Amino acid sequence: MIRYNWRAILLLVNCLFLVGCETVREKEVHEVNLNSPKLALENYYEAITHREYAKILECIDPAIQTEYDRTLYWMKRYENKAIELQALIRKKFGPEICDRFIKKEYFSPFEEPLYGAGKSGYLDWTRIKEIPNLKLNIVELEVDGEPITLAVRKVNGKWYISIRGLEYKYWAESLKHLRKMLKRLYNRDKSFITAIQNGKINKENIESVLLEGKECPGVPTGGKLEVKRERVPVCETK
Repeated sequence: MIRYNWRAILLLVNCLFLVGCETVREKEVHEVNLNSPKLALENYYEAITHREYAKILECIDPAIQTEYDRTLYWMKRYENKAIELQALIRKKFGPEICDRFIKKEYFSPFEEPLYGAGKSGYLDWTRIKEIPNLKLNIVELEVDGEPITLAVRKVNGKWYISIRGLEYKYWAESLKHLRKMLKRLYNRDKSFITAIQNGKINKENIESVLLEGKECPGVPTGGKLEVKRERVPVCETK
């Protein structure tokens, strides 16, 4: 007679379920034209501009999609919570306080130099240079003469957004770090919303708490969080 350790099985299923929930995939598959490096980049940029998270994922190199999917999930959660918080601050304390808070505290996950090469919702190809890397079978990119982290890789006839030098290990570690930061930002903004709604953050302390970063009794912020906005360093091409 076979004996099952049901406790262990339930724990495993629960872990798989929790991880599986961290996804931006949708039931309806997004058909994205990835027939050339330019089309892959344009669709990726357009998806980011409109925050179409499932479409963003379809543009990503299959070798790193799982890690990227979990990170996009937390990007989406954080950005939605940040929008909710900003609307509440604007309503309760006015547009000036809200604009100052956004300038000081809002973190945009999408700050790769490629995103600055857009014009009226489209990529400005006069600023982007494609450099084929025949050794790795990828196309590397420069923006305004400077190499960037992103590259484009061909897989089964389609081109996907990948990473310069195919540094997948480096990319995975960067995504894990970003995901950790996004979770903390999400929880911080969630705490701020609750504190504003119950009056712990009010007109008397709004500037000191939200703009000067001072502690507010009974408002968990996840500890001091320094958001670094510098660009991710470019990997050396091997």
